[in-house]
Amino acid sequence: MSNPLVVTYSDFVGPAVSAAWLNAVSAASLAVEGTTPTVLTSTSGQTVFTVPNSAVGIVYINGIYQIPGVSFTRTNNTTITFSSGVPGIAQVIVL
Repeated sequence: MSNPLVVTYSDFVGPAVSAAWLNAVSAASLAVEGTTPTVLTSTSGQTVFTVPNSAVGIVYINGIYQIPGVSFTRTNNTTITFSSGVPGIAQVIVL
């Protein structure tokens, strides 16, 4: 009998959760909190994004939280610069 506490990659069967689904969940849950998200679509390797002045600086790429000062910097009230290029057609959600 195998140890049920040891999980390997081969134990997972089925489709992965899509980035579109993660973004929909993130945007919906954030809107419920009373903050209107700005959803941007990147071009391949894009690093600079223009965001609304009202954005507080919480950022997600394809539903994954980005760490301020590590993943990106906010150079002024309307510009966010990522430390590396964002993949093409990724959704960038900014609060």
